[in-house]
Formats: sequence, structure tokens, C-alpha cells
Amino acid sequence: MNNKEFIENYIKTKVPESARPGWEWMLDSDLAREDEQGLTYAPGTIQEAMLRAGKGTARNRTMNSIVKRYKQLVDLYTYANECNYIKYNPFKSDKFIDLQIVVDIYFSNQVNVNYVSKEQLNELLIALALRKKPLDKKTRLQIVLYLVSLYNGIDADALKDLKFSEIDEEKQTISGKPIGKNFLDMIAYYKNAMGENIYEDHIIIPSYKCDDLQEYKKAQDRIGYNIRFLFNTLGKSLNYYKMSKNDVINSGFVQYLKSRMSIESISELYYVKPKDGVARSLNAKMFNDIAIDFYYKYYKTYRLDDVPYNFSRRQTVIGKTISYLYQDEDYKNYRVHQIMTE
Repeated sequence: MNNKEFIENYIKTKVPESARPGWEWMLDSDLAREDEQGLTYAPGTIQEAMLRAGKGTARNRTMNSIVKRYKQLVDLYTYANECNYIKYNPFKSDKFIDLQIVVDIYFSNQVNVNYVSKEQLNELLIALALRKKPLDKKTRLQIVLYLVSLYNGIDADALKDLKFSEIDEEKQTISGKPIGKNFLDMIAYYKNAMGENIYEDHIIIPSYKCDDLQEYKKAQDRIGYNIRFLFNTLGKSLNYYKMSKNDVINSGFVQYLKSRMSIESISELYYVKPKDGVARSLNAKMFNDIAIDFYYKYYKTYRLDDVPYNFSRRQTVIGKTISYLYQDEDYKNYRVHQIMTE
């Protein structure tokens, strides 16, 4: 029996029929070679099988999908060892296929996201000012404001609802939501530069308040086009590929998270096999509060709309930001040190 036949037989006899489609990736991997007998012990081959994208799947894998494949491989190799198809189970002894190591390798080296540090955000703003084809002053100001607001967890839709009178400079908040000094300074500069172009007290003129709705929509379409175009062209100035608003907002969250929690506490929450205990529970509660305070859509729901506090999106936030966290130099250095001392 070759490896492909062994895996096919395992799936057919040991995996419930309804779950079998979730195992087909294994048959497309190098683990299922027809010219070999005895599953490989090579960490690189096992890692590659675990991390490669399957047919019709997203380019990047999630932590949950990696964990699922890892558990499937543990089950397969355990069975293969028990029935003497292999001499030993590498998942019990080889640290290079430890789940956390695999996650570290993947998110450090194989996931391509556009992480924007504070310094790189400033570079983007400078690149905007130095464009060969300059924008009109109003459009440029709105785009700069939009970039900085994203970095503070506020997207364009939310920005339309906010007013200058809701800013508390002393507490560094807007409508009660914490914001960075860079955003406060940008709003002040924007208000002064826009002068009479400000409609009543609104930071961005909302369509339902505008006297000339048709002209407003044209202006918003123009700004939207410019933003999409500039994300791409500005990103190229930092060797980014298809930079998106999610890149900016999730990078901003990593920076905000670092300002509120220690790297050690952050690492524990993003650790694939977290430790139990009171300390982790407290860190988890702190993380929830940080996520709510940063992402305006959560802040509006749980702080402004008085929805009963039952924040269940921690894993969602971790899942969508883990790739950016692993591109942060402080976090990468911490994980390298942690791995070396484990």
C-alpha cells in the first residue's frame, strides 16, 4: 500500500462521511505520494502540506484552518504509528512541527500583508504631498484625514457621522472614543484649512444634510476613486502590493494594542495554545476593551448604543490582525527570543 492509498483508506474508514471533504487537501499534498510507502518524517514536507493553499481556497490561511489541518495530521500519524505503517510519530517528538512553531513560520514569512507602522504612515502622507500630479487642496485634505482616521479605527462611513463639537482634546477622544494625537492634530489642521467649506459642525458633510445632493454624490465618488487609486500608488512607494483600507486600519490596531498592553500579554492572547488561568482571563477582558475602543463599529455598538456588554469578537479580531502583528518588529523580536528560550 502506497501513501496515497493509505490516506484514502484512512479517510474512507476513519473519517465520518460528512467530514471527508475537509480532508481532501491531504490527497493533493506531497504526503500522498504514490511512489512512496511510509509517511514522511520530514518537517518541511509536513509543514508545506499543512500550510499550502488548497484548490479554490483563499491565498492566505487562517489560524483556525492551520489548527484544523494540524489536528487532522496528528490523527493520521497517530493511526499510522499504531498500525505500524510508520515506526514512530514525529508529532510527539519533533519541535519543528510543533503547532506554535508552524504558526510562527507561516505568519512571519509566508503571509503577504501590508503592515503600516507609524513611520510608514508618515511616509505615505509625504508621498501624497509629493505626487507628480497634485490633487486639489480640498480633496487632498480629505484623503489625508481619511488615512489618519483609518489608522485610528474610524472608516469613512463613521467619519460622516462625527462632529467637531464631539472632540475632547484634553481626554483625546471623539464622541468618547479614544483617538491618537496624530488624529487630533490632523482634524484641527483640516478644520482650519477648509474654512468655510465646513458644513455646520460636521467633519465630513453627510449626504442627508447637503443642500445639493447631486453635487455631494459627485464629490464623494471623486474622493472614493482618488482614495482607491492612491492606496495603490502610495502603497507602491513602500513596495506594497494592492494596499487596502483594511491594511491601514488593522495596522493601526496593532499600534494601539501595543500602547495598551505588554508584548508578553499580547503574545499570550495570540498564542495558538493559550494558557488558562486568572491572568489570561484578565488579559482577555483588557483585549476586549481595547478592541471596542479602537474599532469605531464596535465602539458605537457597545459604548454609544448601550448594547449589553457581551463582546464575542475577540477571536475575530485576533484572526484578522494576527498577520499584521507578525510583521511588527517589536513582536517579531519578542517571538524569536521566546522561541530560542523555550
